[in-house]
Amino acid sequence: MSKPRWIAGPYRVDPDHRPGMAYNRHIVLDRDPDQRIAFMAHNGEKNDEEFKATATLIAAAPELFTALAALIKIGPRPWIEGAVVTWEAWDAAYRAAETALAKARGDGL
Repeated sequence: MSKPRWIAGPYRVDPDHRPGMAYNRHIVLDRDPDQRIAFMAHNGEKNDEEFKATATLIAAAPELFTALAALIKIGPRPWIEGAVVTWEAWDAAYRAAETALAKARGDGL
């Protein structure tokens, strides 16, 4: 698999602290919050929880991609005889997928 061409994550969602801009969201690099990945403008008239959830999903993209790529690399049936993957590798990939989905859903954040 080739190296991804996007800015490596993880990303996070930061609020807009400017007066009157509380509904906006910034998706930034976790290691450098001054590095904005995306800006989501919102006027506050629609469901703000839905808007926050969308920003959270976008911020989880690097982890989701990494987890999915790991599962695809392992293959669809790692339990068949002769598979070249260990159960530890499968478990790690599965847990990474669970963690990425939790981040995408906003669980525990």
